[in-house]
Amino acid sequence: MGTAECSHRVRPLPGQTNAGDAAWCLRRNNLALVALIDALGHGDEAHAEALAVLDALNGCVDFDPCAMLQRVHRARNGGRGSACALAALDIRSGVLKFASVGNVFAVAFNGSWSSLVSNDGTLGHRMDGPLLQTVTFLQRGLLFLYSDGVSNRGIQEHPEQMFQGEPSEVTARYLRHYGKSHDDASCLLLRFRGVVQ
Repeated sequence: MGTAECSHRVRPLPGQTNAGDAAWCLRRNNLALVALIDALGHGDEAHAEALAVLDALNGCVDFDPCAMLQRVHRARNGGRGSACALAALDIRSGVLKFASVGNVFAVAFNGSWSSLVSNDGTLGHRMDGPLLQTVTFLQRGLLFLYSDGVSNRGIQEHPEQMFQGEPSEVTARYLRHYGKSHDDASCLLLRFRGVVQ
């Protein structure tokens, strides 16, 4: 059986106390589940919406992120609205399932870098069936999620440097260097290590 480590960082818009971004890491049996949420707007109302999405996620844990997003979408019907990227990793097999709606972005490393797709829409308002994407990590892999308050320049220009070190160091460093000053900012790293046969 492999291992999974998760770390995340969330920073509110400068001048605000609370962020409309939120992150979620949960270990349930052989699953590691992660999500990054970006509620519409900033401040206390956006923060309350992000917390409500976290609440809904905790009530519908599944290995199918599309089904989870559909349930959260129904639970937040008529709410403020949010973007959400969601992934479930089976640490026995290294299979990662991913789905996303709105302006939350994801890249995966499995020997090479690939961008994962986020569908158009807003949780609680309008969402077409999200696209299920699958990545099978072999011995090592990582998933990096980031909100639209974070630039992707570090991924494009310095991926080897930016993702070295412990997950908590990676997320703190990335947000420090690439968080935008005019928005809430958040990122999350999930790192998988398989068992060498």
